[in-house]
Amino acid sequence: IPCIHEELHNSLVSLQELSHTLPQIQSHVAEIRRIYDSGREKAKTLVTDLSWLNTEWHERWRVIIFTNHSPVSRWWTATMRVLFAATFITFGWIAWVAIAGAYTAHRQRLVWGERLMS
Repeated sequence: IPCIHEELHNSLVSLQELSHTLPQIQSHVAEIRRIYDSGREKAKTLVTDLSWLNTEWHERWRVIIFTNHSPVSRWWTATMRVLFAATFITFGWIAWVAIAGAYTAHRQRLVWGERLMS
């Protein structure tokens, strides 16, 4: 029985020492976890940025103009959309004029008739 009391006393002393060091160990573990999580977030951000930069230009252009989740500023998005709209309207107008001219030429038989344009 004295051996059991001695082992019990040693165990109680060990538990007391551990109860004093456990909060320090828990704070160290929490700090390590916080640093690990911040590193993981930085890595995710870096992977996202690199995947955006590795995207081909026409895919980036499409994402900037037609979606709201592109990683560029609102000013750049607005500028690209305005340029796209101006280009689309200009080419639409040119196509309209060309088709109207072709229709007029066809209707007056200027190209495909007995009276060829000279």
